[in-house]
Amino acid sequence: MNKKGCDELNYSKCCFQTGQAYLYGRGVEKNYDKAVKYYNKGCTETKANHAKDIGLSCQLAGQLALGLFGSETDIKAVRPTEGVQFLEKACEVGMLDSCEILHQVLLKGMASVPKDEKKALSLAEKCCDLDSLPGCYAAYDMHRKGIGTEKNTDKASKYKKKLKDLEEQMSVASTMGMYT
Repeated sequence: MNKKGCDELNYSKCCFQTGQAYLYGRGVEKNYDKAVKYYNKGCTETKANHAKDIGLSCQLAGQLALGLFGSETDIKAVRPTEGVQFLEKACEVGMLDSCEILHQVLLKGMASVPKDEKKALSLAEKCCDLDSLPGCYAAYDMHRKGIGTEKNTDKASKYKKKLKDLEEQMSVASTMGMYT
């Protein structure tokens, strides 16, 4: 059903689910190449009810292209430029995990992906805007140390404040959860 929804109707969510089936061998024989094909299609050639439907396919396509999926598949990065582009697209539609992954890739650099500290800082700031504790810490630390930008104590303080606010919100939320 999902395969038909992707192949014939071009629904991105169906392409993502078909990619998952091939990646994990759910109802079909495991096939990495077919998984990649369906994730790529779900990211680039489909329609969606929600932007995040496309984002899911883009995120997995990016991770697979960069060889970041995990040890179980033992996949080498074969298309790093494409992987970065897929993660950028997923980040643009608000997929926080994609923004965080891409931040790390560009901050450190990796096989065939050069370091880009300025872009990594921009991604850390976006992650913070999406209420990510690691993103806020990274933005704070990079402004404080002058990584990807000139040292800027005012901006560092802004991100440190947001970091503290998010930590407090999480603390309150976890305490409230104890009593519900």
